[in-house]
Amino acid sequence: MMSDRYGWPYVGIPPGPGMPPSSEPRTDLLTVRFVQANRGMISGTMDAYWDPDRRCRASALFLGSVDADVIKGTFTSMCEDQFRRSTGRWKVERKRQPLER
Repeated sequence: MMSDRYGWPYVGIPPGPGMPPSSEPRTDLLTVRFVQANRGMISGTMDAYWDPDRRCRASALFLGSVDADVIKGTFTSMCEDQFRRSTGRWKVERKRQPLER
């Protein structure tokens, strides 16, 4: 996940209060805690991560649909204080490699 506002990658929880102690953005894997797929629909939650836009520890819920090689939907991200909320859209597309002969 990447912030549209600043273009910084979301990262794991920093070791202390405030921003991650790095002068350059770094990329960390974000963890999907739970995902369920049923009848072309997908939903899930993500473990907490650092949100550089809101400077808070946040977690996200996502909903979407599966259509052939495309999965897309919406997400809601909420800071731990339960007041600061962000919503958006996401999309994943599988690119198939040509078969080698």
